[in-house]
Amino acid sequence: MYLEYDMNGEMAFYFMVPFVVFILMIITCCSWSENEEISSVLTDHNQYRSSQVNKSKQKRHRTLVRIGLIVVWIVLFIVVYYMSPTIDDNLQEFDPFLILDVDEDTSNNDIRHAYHALTYKILTDETTKENWRMYGNPDGQKELHLGYALSSWFFDTKNSMFILCAYTSIFIVFALKCCLCY
Repeated sequence: MYLEYDMNGEMAFYFMVPFVVFILMIITCCSWSENEEISSVLTDHNQYRSSQVNKSKQKRHRTLVRIGLIVVWIVLFIVVYYMSPTIDDNLQEFDPFLILDVDEDTSNNDIRHAYHALTYKILTDETTKENWRMYGNPDGQKELHLGYALSSWFFDTKNSMFILCAYTSIFIVFALKCCLCY
């Protein structure tokens, strides 16, 4: 088994999406909570009028923030959909007629002959025999490549304080902010 870091940053997006979702959830919860203070009855008419204008501006601002959050969630879902793994185009369906290089209409006798010729060719090939002895597979060594969705930058000791501060701000500060919204 061979492990490697994502040096090009191709998989870093998979690492970053959960953090973005976490932050968006907190912001969404805070913006949708109705945390309006009940104020005392205003006696002065001018003060009442200015408070109504402020409430109107706050309501318009809250509506724009909510629309913006809906748009951000939609964009995030679209990005996640397009980054999700798809069926590999290199995968081919198993077709024994293609392997034996015969047509589907070929007689059983011709199929048997093609099969024996291919088997003889494979079993007499020295490379195939050697691969079978060494790896238990006629195709040779099969390697399993696993990688981290993180760049080696995350594991560099020079960046440890920055990463600690980022984790602290994400998991503690934002979580406390969410709790304070309610």
